This record gives sequence, structure tokens and C-alpha cells, in this order.
Amino acid sequence: MKNQSLILSAILATAVLASCGKEELKNKQSDAALNFRSGSSSISVTANWAEGATSLLNESAHAAQTAKTVTIWNDLGNVNRGRIGFQRWDQTGAGHFGRTNNNTTGGKDGDALHAFAFATTNWTAKVPFAFGTNANGTREAIWTPSFVNVGIATANSALFVTDNGTGDEDATTGIIEVGDFRAIDGDLHESRPNKVIFRKWNGSSWAQIGRTNGAGDDGNLLALAVVNARTAYTVSGGKVSAQTVEAIPVVKLLRSNNKTRLITDLPGQNIGSSMMYEY
Repeated sequence: MKNQSLILSAILATAVLASCGKEELKNKQSDAALNFRSGSSSISVTANWAEGATSLLNESAHAAQTAKTVTIWNDLGNVNRGRIGFQRWDQTGAGHFGRTNNNTTGGKDGDALHAFAFATTNWTAKVPFAFGTNANGTREAIWTPSFVNVGIATANSALFVTDNGTGDEDATTGIIEVGDFRAIDGDLHESRPNKVIFRKWNGSSWAQIGRTNGAGDDGNLLALAVVNARTAYTVSGGKVSAQTVEAIPVVKLLRSNNKTRLITDLPGQNIGSSMMYEY
């Protein structure tokens, strides 16, 4: 049985509850001292944001905005080394709508090097993402706000796993397995040269949920990460009243033009992929 997702959900719920009390007070005090404008480095992404797209659960739904910039800050003004924060265009000083909260090498804190906005076909709205390295620079990582308003506004993170590297749950060369997801190198498996194939464990078998589909999509499989992202939310009474957070697979591949691309599957389809970012 594949029960990693259930285990991760339980761990996440426990971690959120643990942020209350003294830790919550400590984080609030830390946030009050932060000054994003004096940060050592920052990157930004400009996008059209739907109503509530950068608003926390149970908070007022920010009005839809055209071509507004979300800034991703590294080191949070040098007060907390390694913390990454997402700041909305209408916030100043210590205001943020998501930040990392653990100065470890496990992928929570780190150094954001790229920023992008992304929504695939059936998501409610675009979501800001950051991509870079973990706290000690040994692994690549991806971050996105959790949009949960409990103690502090946190960010979800995940480390990228290489073939047979740390975190790969399948020893077969050409298959990277993380939790309920697999990325398969079509050059080595399934007679699909140049393809990258997404599969998900459905409780009894691995089902295909997508694959690259031609010269514009294909590439060499480099790594896989599975990150929790907000894919849907509801605005009711002027507030974000509910949201859906799902684990999504993110594949890093190298295309024939030597550009690196981050992709995910296309929900509800088993052929095709959705480009998240290219550099």
C-alpha cells in the first residue's frame, strides 16, 4: 500500500498545531522585527492575480489585480538567515503572506533563485512559486505559500530527488519515486524515447496521469519533487472561506535546446504536461 500521503498529512497537521503557544508568540515577535526592504536579495514575479489569489484562508479576499508583482525575499532582511518570504504588492515592512519557518537542510529554508506564477488547467487561480536550493545548498527545492493563517503564514516546500539519489523510493534506474508519484524516463522504459512520464499510485497500481508529448515538451529527466500547492479556493462573503491543497508532482527536465524546464501533469488527462517555468 502507498500510504505516504496520509502519513505526510498527519505530520503536517501535527506541525501546524505545534506552532501554537510559545512558538507562536516567538514567531509573531520575530515577524514584527523583520524588514523586507533591507533584505540581502530578492526576486519577483509579475502576474495577473484573480480575486483572493494571494489571500490567506479566512481572510478578506484581495481584489483581482492586473500585472502586480509578488516579491520573494531571501533571508527576510538578514534577521533570520535562510528564511524565504512571499510579499504582496500592497504590503510593507514585515508584511508577508507566507514564509519558511525552519532553518534546516530539509528544504524548508534556503535560497530562492527563481520566481514564477503558475496555474494549470483546472486550478482556481495562479499561485506564486519560488525555486532554488535548500539551506546548505546541497539540494534544489521549491516553495509556495500554504495560505493557512495559523500563528504565522507559512510556506510549503519540497526537495528535488534525483534518480537513485536521496529520497528516491525506487531503485530502478530511470524511475524516480516520491510518495505516490513517479517520474519515468521514456528513453529507458516503455519504449518512449525523449519522453518523461508521470504516474500516480491509485491504491492498487501505478496509473499514468501525464507525459511529455512532442518536441515542445520532451526532454531528459533530471529530478522530481512533490510539493503541496493550493489548487482551488472559494470566496464567500468577501473572504476566502475554503481551499484545496494538493500534492503535485514537479519534474525538472533538460530540453534539447539546453534549457531547463519545470513541468507537472495535466489534471484529468494522461497525455501531455503543463510547463511551470523555464530558464
